[in-house]
Amino acid sequence: MVSQRTRNVVWQSYLDVSRLGLYYEELANRYRRYYLFLRAALLLSVIGSVASPFTPLSHPAATTVLAVAAVVLALADYALNLAKKSAVLHQVSVDVARLESEWNNLRVRMDDEDADDLEVRSENRRLKSRLMDAAKRLREEG
Repeated sequence: MVSQRTRNVVWQSYLDVSRLGLYYEELANRYRRYYLFLRAALLLSVIGSVASPFTPLSHPAATTVLAVAAVVLALADYALNLAKKSAVLHQVSVDVARLESEWNNLRVRMDDEDADDLEVRSENRRLKSRLMDAAKRLREEG
């Protein structure tokens, strides 16, 4: 028999992992959007700086500004490394989604007749440890 306290602990853990999964996926999507915007701006500035001398109304200052913008955007792309951050966050969100599924299975198994309070708590601790490992990977990747 599983106590009410253990049920509450597992439920709170399930809610936490569910929230974290949504958060990491949204953060991955945000970094992906930033990356795509940065790359589009870089592409436009490069095309503009290359094409501007060949336009009939070209101005040397416009070419210089576009070339400087291209250099700054290229450096920002390199320094921010948004693509890698987005990929790592997406992978962690997938791992967290798997953990969420396992926590949901644990919640369902608690209703079994032969469910043991100690086993449920032990499984909850094991899942929490795996969740901390996923968060640790985020810190390691920067």
